[in-house]
Amino acid sequence: MSNEITHPEGELVAAKERARRQWRLDAISTGTGVFLALFMWGHMFFVSTILTGERGFNWIADMFEHYWLAQPTVVVVTIVFFVHFVTASRKIPAKLAERKRVKKLGDDIKQSEWNISKEDRAELEKVRPHEETTLWIWQVRSGMIILALGSIHLFVVGADVAQRTFGLGEAIGINAAETMARVQDGMWLLYAVLLFMVEVHAGIGLYRVTVKWGLGARIPVIGKRITRKMAQTMETVVLWFFLIVGFITLAVMAGVLDPPALLLRGRVDVHAEVLKSLAHAAPRACAAPAVRSASGTPSPSPPGRRGRGASPRGRRGRWCGTRGWPTPRPRRSSRTRSR
Repeated sequence: MSNEITHPEGELVAAKERARRQWRLDAISTGTGVFLALFMWGHMFFVSTILTGERGFNWIADMFEHYWLAQPTVVVVTIVFFVHFVTASRKIPAKLAERKRVKKLGDDIKQSEWNISKEDRAELEKVRPHEETTLWIWQVRSGMIILALGSIHLFVVGADVAQRTFGLGEAIGINAAETMARVQDGMWLLYAVLLFMVEVHAGIGLYRVTVKWGLGARIPVIGKRITRKMAQTMETVVLWFFLIVGFITLAVMAGVLDPPALLLRGRVDVHAEVLKSLAHAAPRACAAPAVRSASGTPSPSPPGRRGRGASPRGRRGRWCGTRGWPTPRPRRSSRTRSR
C-alpha cells in the first residue's frame, strides 16, 4: 500500500494557478498583438507619405527624430515585438513531429473540400474545412516569417535612428533618398514578403481577438451586435485596404511608379502655366481695332463703351486665334441700316 496521500483540494488549487498563469500570458499576447497591429497601421500611413514626394517623407522623418519621437518608439516596439513572440509562441508546436502534424492537418483541410460532393456536405458537416483552424495555421506560419524579416527591419531602422541621435557616420538618419536606394538595390523583395505577412498576420489576429473577446458585444454607435460574419467582413476590408496602400508605396520606393501627388501637382502646374500664357497672349491677339480720327491719326477706342460682341459671352462675338477671347464685330451705321 502506498504511503502517498493525494489532496484533491491541492490539485484544484494548482490547476487554478496554471489557468491564471495561462490567462495572464494570453492577455499579454493579446495586448501586445493589438498594440503592434495598430502601430503597423500608423507606421503604414507615415511611410506612405512618400506618395507625396521625398519632401513630405523627409519632413515626417525629421519631425519624429528632431522631437525625440522615433527614438523611444523604436525601443518600445522592439521590446513589445519580442514579448509578443515569447508569449504567443507557447501555442506554436515546438517539436518537429508536432509541426509535421500541423502541416498534415492543413493539407487535409485544404483537400477535404474537393473530396466531398455537394450532396454529402450536409451529412459530412464535421469534416468540412474549418476556417478557424486554417486561419490559425496561417497565423503561425506568418508569425515565424515576421520574426525573421521583422528583426532585420528593426535593426535597419534602429541603425538609421542611432546615426542621427549619436552623431555616427554622416548622421543623416531616416531619409527618402537612402531608403529608396536601399529598396531599389534589392530590399524590395524582403519588404514585399514582410508587408504581405504582416497584414495577413495582423488581420487574422484582430479577427481572432474579436471572436474571442468581443463576439456578441454591441457596437456603441450602431447598436448592432458583433457577429462572426461581420468580423470576417471587417478583416477582409482592412486587409485589402492596407495591402493596396502598402504595395503602391513600395512601388514608389522601388522607382516603378512616380509619386501620385507629384503627378497631380505637375498637371496642376502645367494647367496654371497654360492659363497664364493664354492670359498674356489674349490681349495682344484680341485687341480692339484702332479708330481713325478726323486728322487721320489712329486713336484708341473709347474705353467706356463696349460692343455687344465684346462681352466674353456675347452672342455676336467672334472667336479669335486664342480661344476664349471674342473679337467684337464692327457696328453698322444708321445709313447702312436704312439701305
